Amino acid sequence: MVLGTLMWAAAALAGEPPPIAPAPNAAGVWRTQYVIPASIEAVRAALGDPIAAASLSPDITTIAYLSREACPTLRVETGVSLAPVAYDYRRCATASGWHETLVSSKALSVYEVRWEFTPVAAGTQVTYDVQIETTFPVPDFLVARQMRTSITTLLSRLYHKVTGG
Repeated sequence: MVLGTLMWAAAALAGEPPPIAPAPNAAGVWRTQYVIPASIEAVRAALGDPIAAASLSPDITTIAYLSREACPTLRVETGVSLAPVAYDYRRCATASGWHETLVSSKALSVYEVRWEFTPVAAGTQVTYDVQIETTFPVPDFLVARQMRTSITTLLSRLYHKVTGG
């Protein structure tokens, strides 16, 4: 605990995000929690526009609105895996962040993302949960490598966007 706090403090002083260590739980949900030294409002603002929020992902090549309702539906194409993956998802605001769920895809059977923000003394604790399952076979080690890289890059970009670093 003390080592983690010291690593976070050193990273914050250097203007870098704290160490990001995404890992899946037994249910296959990749949970990452870290602290951004900013208000919840600042973090929400950085993720408020679904197109801008999705642009933080290193995997997304195109994104467009299918609907602009209270819970907008978006179409995404990625450059991940052996072939591009396309999917439609719905993004709804929650009391503590956002929830994204799969609407349709030929390549994915599960796409579920939750963003939750909690105030802490050092700013905002961000909890990012993601679960993705493909309809085609892919080795677990490739999925794990891609998820770690994608989540780390996305959350680092969010950190820099919010902190201006």
